Amino acid sequence: MGTSNWKRAALGLAAFCGLLWSTSGALAKGPEAGYAKQQDTTISQIKGNLAKSAEGKVKLVDVNNCYSCHKDIKEFHMGSKHASVNCGYCHTGADEHLKNDGKPLAPTQASIVTRTDHAPCATCHQEQFNTFANMNYDSGAKLEKATMRGVSPMFDKLMAPHGFTKEHAEPRSHIFMTMDHLIVDRAYGGRFQM
Repeated sequence: MGTSNWKRAALGLAAFCGLLWSTSGALAKGPEAGYAKQQDTTISQIKGNLAKSAEGKVKLVDVNNCYSCHKDIKEFHMGSKHASVNCGYCHTGADEHLKNDGKPLAPTQASIVTRTDHAPCATCHQEQFNTFANMNYDSGAKLEKATMRGVSPMFDKLMAPHGFTKEHAEPRSHIFMTMDHLIVDRAYGGRFQM
């Protein structure tokens, strides 16, 4: 009778290990094929569809021309970590803008364009740019970001500079960071309200 119990326990343990092994194998395969294809399509669209302004080289401008009219921006820009970054990295159409004395080309078309693609950021932040749209299918969900009481203090600190976290309390993906930063109601004193 004792041997029978040992056999039954060994058989049960083997069945449990087999079940555990098959489950872990299924989990390690990554997302289902349709979902992975959709993600890969989205990533290729993001990487392949930069704005037309991103296609050429950056045309540097005389920042004093910009500051002569945009005194509030001068104070904001000179007091930031990006004070050494030329206006031409983030804005295109400066020649047209100056030629029109800053007036819009049409009622719905500004004479200067603010770039919302990530190519200007990538000139200095190449590593971050390369990771924006990359996904690690082997990485599990982080519990610290999934619960209200388990939020990492560093997560709040890292996300604090981005306007969308203040306005909507929504930690969206980095790939949307520039767009969200510009369209959020509180960005730059509410200048970009929708």
